[in-house]
Amino acid sequence: MSEQQELVNVDSAPLVEEKKKRKGFKKYLPRSLFGRSLLILVLPIILVQIVSTVVFLDNHWQKIMDRLAYAVSGEISVVAKAIENDAEPETLARIKGYAAQSLGLLISYEPGALLNNKDFSGHIILNPPQDL
Repeated sequence: MSEQQELVNVDSAPLVEEKKKRKGFKKYLPRSLFGRSLLILVLPIILVQIVSTVVFLDNHWQKIMDRLAYAVSGEISVVAKAIENDAEPETLARIKGYAAQSLGLLISYEPGALLNNKDFSGHIILNPPQDL
């Protein structure tokens, strides 16, 4: 019996040391067949859902931002055309009032003024484009 016990102890010693040495990522992985098969089936599904959600939301927000920018540019175009058609002071005051109430746009009109060296936020552009 003592020889068998010694054989068992000698054979089981590397297994005990191997279990102690499970470090890093391997210690979080499942050891059972059921756990491994569940991981093989569930992990790809979760990854596909995450990737498809990110792609969908990115495309959705891009479309929404494009539509909002198009709507704002259309509103500005309508106001500019109305000012071009009739630039009388009374008409300008009425257009400014409509734009402020309905569109939330604050308008200032200066006849003959240009928007050189400025972007729409009012900051000065360092390298303005050359006139053609």
